[in-house]
Amino acid sequence: MSKVRKKEVVTVSFHYLTRESESNDGIRSQWGFSADEFRALAKRLVDLPLMDLSSEGVKDAVRFKRLVPLENIELVSSSIIFGGYRAAYWGHAYENTAVGKIPADSISLRPFYFLLYYGADQRIYIGVQYLGLFGSYEGIKNTIVSFISDSKNVVSHSFRQDSALFEDVEPSEVRVRVIRKPTEIAARGTLTDEALVTFKKGRKDENFADKVKKKLLPVMGTDVAAVKKAASEIVRDSGLIDVVDSDVADCTVIGKVNGRTKTVYMIAQGLFATQFHLDTSFNADGHPEAAPTKAKMIEILRGKVISAISDV
Repeated sequence: MSKVRKKEVVTVSFHYLTRESESNDGIRSQWGFSADEFRALAKRLVDLPLMDLSSEGVKDAVRFKRLVPLENIELVSSSIIFGGYRAAYWGHAYENTAVGKIPADSISLRPFYFLLYYGADQRIYIGVQYLGLFGSYEGIKNTIVSFISDSKNVVSHSFRQDSALFEDVEPSEVRVRVIRKPTEIAARGTLTDEALVTFKKGRKDENFADKVKKKLLPVMGTDVAAVKKAASEIVRDSGLIDVVDSDVADCTVIGKVNGRTKTVYMIAQGLFATQFHLDTSFNADGHPEAAPTKAKMIEILRGKVISAISDV
């Protein structure tokens, strides 16, 4: 029997739950969960028996990610819950060298971990572990929401922080697209109603990279207004033209990351959550071990997620 183990990249994505509603006037309001609600959720999860997968109804819920099996739920503290979940894979028959043909309607369950955190902002944060391309936020989210007593207005948000992907970037160029009405353009500038202003690293500006790394890159993944403010300051500091924050339509940073040229889109509507790398150990089955994975997930939650979203 081969002793070779396949070790894929282990990552974690973070998301959070809030309650939201919209009035007849189109005004949206957002509110969170009480501490009592989180305690009730924690009790339900800790006391939860193992899922009975003998029922076809339950199996269908697992197949379509309405539910995932949960296991080994631990109340780490009054605000943190850690446990395991199983993500379902089905729909295609295949051959397995150990057991033969796996039917298309059978369910293969892969083990993963999840983390819940109740923040001072009354949000419920969800951390979901992935192994390579495998994992299921949709399934764990639907399962957690099903255990919240009043889940009618619960809405899920994903945490995206592009700066996590470009912590070691060495910037060489910044491009700022500016849009203004022609009547508002400063006389000393050469702008029309739209222009692309480009700044490149050169001998005359030895502090170029330092400015970008200190002023611009730190606001990546935060509010768009913060990015526009930082970009407009860099344009003004150049002395080329006068702009206000609202003039900035787009901003892009080009630089080297680990020797490769990367383009960083500072103003982009991310559709997917950032996945943070988890440096953890593996068990004999090739899956991450619980204790070190839990420690790393909590470390990233506190150091890179909560600190970026709120003052918790």
